[in-house]
Amino acid sequence: MLTMSANTAEIARLGDRVQAAGKGAAPAYSMAINRVAVTARAGMVRVLAKQTGLKQKTLRKALKRKNSTAGTLSAEISSAGGDIALKFFAPRETARGTSAAPFGKRSIYTGTFMKGGHFPNRVEASGLNGHAWKRTGAGRGPIKVVNSGVVIPEQMIEGATRAVFYKTVEAELPKRLLHELSRRLVG
Repeated sequence: MLTMSANTAEIARLGDRVQAAGKGAAPAYSMAINRVAVTARAGMVRVLAKQTGLKQKTLRKALKRKNSTAGTLSAEISSAGGDIALKFFAPRETARGTSAAPFGKRSIYTGTFMKGGHFPNRVEASGLNGHAWKRTGAGRGPIKVVNSGVVIPEQMIEGATRAVFYKTVEAELPKRLLHELSRRLVG
């Protein structure tokens, strides 16, 4: 079970500012939530890269952020999709199979291939598109793409990624709320 705590002195100060801000409080909340969501997503991308073995560029595309509005007052970081192909984990073909690094650990997937022809003169075959393939029948075909076992939506709610999200929200949200409310009072 995950618990979160907050400093009561900060909450009291925040209550005073909310009363003073009046109608400007909801947009201030929304801006604070959005700013913290951006920070949390960036931290999640860094940790997910280590946790999954994917590149940060790939993860930035995969993690979508839905902004808060004054009406909703909630932001969302989400991802969709299933088991990711070995193609995204720096695969290399070896004589024993394809070597790839899902979850940041390189291993050999025996019986898989990425190129055509006989060893050692293997060539890039058209239609294989950089994927690792495995034969599913007794002959030359049919073949199927080999997946890694990494599912981003599952990984983003586990371990270090989950911890980074909650740590960021707990540490940054009260400060951002105070900041945004103070801006409304001054400006």
